[in-house]
Amino acid sequence: MPARPVADAPVAALTAAPDALARDWLVALMARRPLASAASVPVAELAREAPALCAAMVRALVSDLELERLAQGDLAGLAARAGALAGASEPAAVVEAVETLRGVLWAATLGELRRPEPALVADLADRLAAVAAVVSAAALRAPVAHAAADPPRWDPSDAVSAVQQAAADPEPQVRDLRPRIQDGDAAEHVAQRVADHLAEHRTLAVLLVELDGVERLVAAGDDALAAVEAAEHALEGLLRQGDGARRDGPGRIWITLPGTGPAGARALALRISVAVERAASHRSAPLTVSSGIAVFPGDAADADGLMDHAEEALLRARAGGVR
Repeated sequence: MPARPVADAPVAALTAAPDALARDWLVALMARRPLASAASVPVAELAREAPALCAAMVRALVSDLELERLAQGDLAGLAARAGALAGASEPAAVVEAVETLRGVLWAATLGELRRPEPALVADLADRLAAVAAVVSAAALRAPVAHAAADPPRWDPSDAVSAVQQAAADPEPQVRDLRPRIQDGDAAEHVAQRVADHLAEHRTLAVLLVELDGVERLVAAGDDALAAVEAAEHALEGLLRQGDGARRDGPGRIWITLPGTGPAGARALALRISVAVERAASHRSAPLTVSSGIAVFPGDAADADGLMDHAEEALLRARAGGVR
């Protein structure tokens, strides 16, 4: 079923301040790139055109007519410019740029909600994903001009071929592009990601997610373990390319989010909470999760400090009944 327009979404403040959204997109794009490649973002063009794109995407959250304008109406050309505005010159980079914009809009949208019902959050997440997909498709169809003459140009038909290949043989694409929760040393994983981001001068968020009452669930037997597995699968489906996840025991997952700040990590934590409640239950009761967030370098400068900060944040959230 197509994602419905969320007519009651409180987005008026966002459409009234598109410059702030465009600025946040620029900051997020810069944070996700090595310093040496930051100059590839055409700042002047982004500043001129991105506010209109951001406002159009926000309006499309609440209106099918506005979504149609982006898909094949008078704003389709603006949607097609999304990759170019981010300095993306290859299909994968175009998709990543639009996903970065989606994350910025999601964080801003969540900031406008006041004690939202889980169903509203889930519907908004689905709708924003649909809007971003329309923009990605338009941007992938548009040729991107390279700044230098040497690199080869990419043909939009390459993106079509890639989609057709994924449909015919999706498993290799899943392995290559979608992160999976892995078993392993979480501390070693976080330490490696910190080292990478220290070298590249980028931000890194660490998110600890733990099923509430997981010890009781594990002790309850096979049916409860199936519920834990369903919860982990729901979490896994929200990971982006480039994210990392390590299992630190059943229902306890450390997630590293490159180029992500506090707002983006909080947005993902809330999406995980909603997704788990919708996907997993035991004895007719939905499972719930608690989360803790730490951001490098603001909260700590090394892996141990980040993990301690995230653990403490999770315990505070659970003690305070905060989702």
